[in-house]
Amino acid sequence: MASALLAGAAAGLAEGCGLSGPPVYLLDFSVYKPPEALRVEVEKARRDAESWSMYSGFASDFVGKVFDRSGISPTATFLPAAIHPSIAEEPRYGVPEAMEEARAVMGGAVADLLQKTGTRPCDIDILITNCSIFCP
Repeated sequence: MASALLAGAAAGLAEGCGLSGPPVYLLDFSVYKPPEALRVEVEKARRDAESWSMYSGFASDFVGKVFDRSGISPTATFLPAAIHPSIAEEPRYGVPEAMEEARAVMGGAVADLLQKTGTRPCDIDILITNCSIFCP
């Protein structure tokens, strides 16, 4: 209660002192939809990854914990091709693979948004993205 009151007071003070900027509106948004070929079932991905040379008991435990605790859907999860156990003979974690994924994810979402709204790229002043590929 006290923190909500304090936050409200701070917002009111900022507004009263002219510290607030112009209103910002979200006109639309888009979410990347990966190709169906990148869909994995968690249990199958675990089994397939066991063929990787870097796979060990520790890695198996770690991957299991990541899948179990991260909220990843057991049947509707998508992995990039570079670390997809059914596609990659060995996982690839380099900057080129991260750039490829970033281009696909951000480019796909932006292209979908432009198409959906009929907006031209030159009409956009600022684009805010969130991508954890380089800093998971």
